[in-house]
Amino acid sequence: MPEFKRITSWLDGSQQPTLRQAEALAAKAGTLFPYLLLDEPIEEKVDLPDFRTVGSVGLKNPSSDLKQVIEDCRSRLDWYVEYAQEFDVQQDKPLPTYTLESNPEQAAKEVRNHLGWEPGHYALGEKAVAQLSRLIENTGVLVMRSSVVRNNTHRPLDPEEFRGFTLIDRGFSLIFVNAQDTKSAQLFSLAHELGHVLLGEPGVSGEEIDGAPDIERWCNRFAAEFLIPASYFKHVWKKFPHQHQKDAIATIAHRLGVSPAATVWRGVDLKLINREDAHELIEECSYFGPIKKTSGGNGINNIRPRIGERFLSAAADAVGTDLLPLRDAMYYLGVKKEESARSLLDSVRKAAA
Repeated sequence: MPEFKRITSWLDGSQQPTLRQAEALAAKAGTLFPYLLLDEPIEEKVDLPDFRTVGSVGLKNPSSDLKQVIEDCRSRLDWYVEYAQEFDVQQDKPLPTYTLESNPEQAAKEVRNHLGWEPGHYALGEKAVAQLSRLIENTGVLVMRSSVVRNNTHRPLDPEEFRGFTLIDRGFSLIFVNAQDTKSAQLFSLAHELGHVLLGEPGVSGEEIDGAPDIERWCNRFAAEFLIPASYFKHVWKKFPHQHQKDAIATIAHRLGVSPAATVWRGVDLKLINREDAHELIEECSYFGPIKKTSGGNGINNIRPRIGERFLSAAADAVGTDLLPLRDAMYYLGVKKEESARSLLDSVRKAAA
């Protein structure tokens, strides 16, 4: 970065950046310029409860990427609620609601039937994620899946920071899934965040940790039964002798599109696998490869899952009205050219015709 070649001397105080250089540095770091003038860095929080953090505290020191994604999704959901109220949009197949006192496994069975989700029917990566997204959107929930901030392929999201989150506003919900994650992890995130919607509880989902609060445990149990039904697991498991547990896990994981780790822990929950053996079994069974990175291209096919079909349909319906001027539509879609916004929304109209 030639423009920051004196950054070492700025840090040790021997030189000072110009105003232009300081503003450029703030922009590069994704922070506000006044923050650079503080003696100590400010500790920021995402004002969504992070139910996978001990104590349900806010996610501390979120990256500028996560803050931008949440801000974008909040703006979209806020607009969609106004659109739904203005046009009297009715939810097609409203989801049932549950509380923490509800049995998550029973809820999973009921919601599977409600959505028409068949575990194992779409076991291959993107097909399973795309199909479950469609089924969830059919109930009136917005689903957005992206691996980058807006449509900027130079700002990939970090699955180590978060895997997904849920926003809820005036009875409408938005699920966001970090598509930089593996397909099996995305599938679990979708099911997990669906659990948050059913409970009416928003949150940010990250790595699994000990001491997770009740909401997080409920959503994990719901997702596990939703994607890996106990009856299916037991049916396959009994076909394999004890010495071939790895083969049973590989078979279940492959057929259902879930990870070996999720499969092993499901076996632990069902008391078919000893907890003491779980970590070793996961290591032996895992086929972790490199997460596929986004490699450029901001075409319509890339943008559609990032925004979600339900939101796109609403935007195509309202663009050009007082409710959605074209410039606002460009902001919500994350595109910089009017031509790109028109082309995308035209394609949505043609598909719906």
